[in-house]
Amino acid sequence: MAEIKYLNAKQSKEVSNTPNKTSKSSNYLKDNRSKSGFQPQSNYVASNIGTVQCVFKRGKNFLWLDTDTKKVYKQIEVQIDNRVKLRGEGETFFIYSSNGKWNRKGAPKMLDESYEQSKDRTVTPFLKAGRKFMGERGAKSQALGKNPPESHVRELAEEHDQLKGKKGAGLHEFIPTNYRGKVAKSGDEAMRALQSGARSSTALTSFRRIADKRDKRKTGKREVGLHTGFASSPSKRKGQAGAHNEMRAIFNIILKAKSAKEAVNLVLLKHLEVSATGRDILNSVYITGVTPHLKGIGKIEPVADKPGPNRLLLAQVVHTVREGVKRRTRSLKRTDKSKRSRSPSPPRRKIKANGLGGGYVSNPTINREVESVPKFVGEKDSFEETANMASWATQPQRLGNPLEQVDESKEDL
Repeated sequence: MAEIKYLNAKQSKEVSNTPNKTSKSSNYLKDNRSKSGFQPQSNYVASNIGTVQCVFKRGKNFLWLDTDTKKVYKQIEVQIDNRVKLRGEGETFFIYSSNGKWNRKGAPKMLDESYEQSKDRTVTPFLKAGRKFMGERGAKSQALGKNPPESHVRELAEEHDQLKGKKGAGLHEFIPTNYRGKVAKSGDEAMRALQSGARSSTALTSFRRIADKRDKRKTGKREVGLHTGFASSPSKRKGQAGAHNEMRAIFNIILKAKSAKEAVNLVLLKHLEVSATGRDILNSVYITGVTPHLKGIGKIEPVADKPGPNRLLLAQVVHTVREGVKRRTRSLKRTDKSKRSRSPSPPRRKIKANGLGGGYVSNPTINREVESVPKFVGEKDSFEETANMASWATQPQRLGNPLEQVDESKEDL
């Protein structure tokens, strides 16, 4: 693996007279993301940048040398989170220190394709009478400062071929429905857009909570609660109210955001914080006996060292959709020049057939960390653009979205 070394003044002069070697061929991973909601304008192949290690050496010049390609990069910025930004040879990227080594972080590729809710198959079943956005009637009223009826913000449950029988699933708004009046009163464009675009399927939404004395699990341990519409009786919805309260608690914080992208970042991070992980599902005593509405998953077996097939499959589904939202949250953050936005926690390993896995990846490749970001239909920071951005970020947690398979072969797992 190539190293990038920090150059002192004398070394930088020597390197400047050294011809570049031919760089090694890049590894490529064909872009097999779902095209849901995309308007294809060009073929795109995502580059697997991988990891470039580098060694820091003190010197007067802020230059770095790639010992493989002999390319020289200039250090142009040091960020508050200790990332170092380099520029040169037609590219700009960050490096950061991990376990005593410096690793390269690349920004996601920006696609020439555009995304909009009205062309996203995870959204279109809910769009009636030619509407283009989830909760569009409510958003129009809010733009006029009016408190819309609850039915104009919510979307009715729809049947789906990923659900059993005639079961239906609705949408969970990250900005809770009963805050529709506050959204209208705020006059905030981004807040209206978030209540429209930031939504997950109720059949795929579960929450973290802390066990209390009424639980069979020891008080204080992490537990799980399910959203209404996740499962039939017993529906096991304990913890749902608390999670919604946590989302309400960041309302005023979101209003202080300096940009629409920062507002999207704030609501996504809080949603991830309150959402259950796959490992939470494996360890939850509370959901034992539940029968999820998702097709192919039966009654959840008791917690065991070797999980039953239904519990295992549910854990893998919950893990996959949550990691999908995390990856897109991180991708948007990497395209945001603001230092106020934050990245979510590191990627997690997939949950294996034996129930192991699900922990953090210590050395993730760039393709696991981020994915290519489309253009969002609408003027910059407008309701339209922000609602589409939030919808794209939460698309992995809605029914009908086949997720991209991430290459794990080059990672320290």
